[in-house]
Amino acid sequence: MLKVAELRTGYRKKQVLFDVTMEVKENEIVALIGPNGAGKSTVLKAIIGLLPVWFGKITFYEQRIDNNTPAKHVSRGISFLAQANRVFDELSVMENLKIGAYKMPHFEASQRIE
Repeated sequence: MLKVAELRTGYRKKQVLFDVTMEVKENEIVALIGPNGAGKSTVLKAIIGLLPVWFGKITFYEQRIDNNTPAKHVSRGISFLAQANRVFDELSVMENLKIGAYKMPHFEASQRIE
């Protein structure tokens, strides 16, 4: 479903990722673990388009998605939620979940939220 091959990227001129390769199969749950500064968030930011891919490729269902915009990724169902508290504090939990599912058909969103 999602493949990352030989990914290299970083921040400004500082390379942070060196040939990262990984695969996530459909219906599989994967965790990226490691110490602070290991590159976990950097991998995710490159996948979602928040960082440019300097080298390598990212595919989602066999389609190249590297260097697409985050908005284009969201329309495909790919998103990134950082560790920090980034929800809307003034909204209820249910309202936050509905915002996260705004691109889904109503019936599907209701089922998944439940």
